[in-house]
Amino acid sequence: GWFDLNIQPVPEGAFILSIDITERKRKEAELQKLNRMLVATKNSSKAMLRASSEIQYLKEVCQIIVKDCGYAMVWIGFSEEDKEKSILPVAYFGFEEGYLETMKLTWADSESGRGPTGTAIRTGKPAICRNMLEDSNFKPWRQEAIKRGYASSIVLPLKENERSFGAINIYSREADPFIS
Repeated sequence: GWFDLNIQPVPEGAFILSIDITERKRKEAELQKLNRMLVATKNSSKAMLRASSEIQYLKEVCQIIVKDCGYAMVWIGFSEEDKEKSILPVAYFGFEEGYLETMKLTWADSESGRGPTGTAIRTGKPAICRNMLEDSNFKPWRQEAIKRGYASSIVLPLKENERSFGAINIYSREADPFIS
């Protein structure tokens, strides 16, 4: 925890006042995270006005989330309507180092489709991998993620008229950093 110490010398030695400020520090950190998200939202709106194409905008959004929010990597994928129900990465930013090429993602109800990305697209709901070392649904990608220092992720479905057409994936180097 965090403590604020006040030490006052007295003739018999010292008077020490210790105040636990752990909760205040936790709330300050949460507020800083929310402020970073607000800045990212503002910058994303500006990027939308400047963008000359959808892909340019998506690339800028990935860059904004990494730079403004401090995440390791962000990527966006579109769900394909092919036989494999594959997911096509269309934009990314951050420390990727060939990670997306190793993934072989699908949104089908199969082992490689039950990870966060496939689940978010299939269900239309956000999916969180709080700890990549422990989440059994993340097993197919665990080794490649660990090589790059990723520890957790959140995936938000991209939707139009209640149909998920893709997802945005945000990777963190710390376990469980996402506000629930």
